[in-house]
Amino acid sequence: MSKKLLITGAVASIILLAGCSNKTEMMQDSIDNLTNQVGELSDKVDMMASDHSSLKADLQAVASETERANARIDNIATSYKK
Repeated sequence: MSKKLLITGAVASIILLAGCSNKTEMMQDSIDNLTNQVGELSDKVDMMASDHSSLKADLQAVASETERANARIDNIATSYKK
């Protein structure tokens, strides 16, 4: 009976190890997939950051132009008299 138990344990161990090796390949594929997704997201974040920088520069240009236009309007309004 001890021999049968030992053989059964050995067979069960082999089966469990075989199941783990298949999961390792699946896990590696999942890790590779996640790595690719993280890379794509990093690229998108970099692109959004550069877009944000260019929009910020454009906004500053518009703000300065608005201030200049408001100053011109104020000068026109103060010089006009009825």
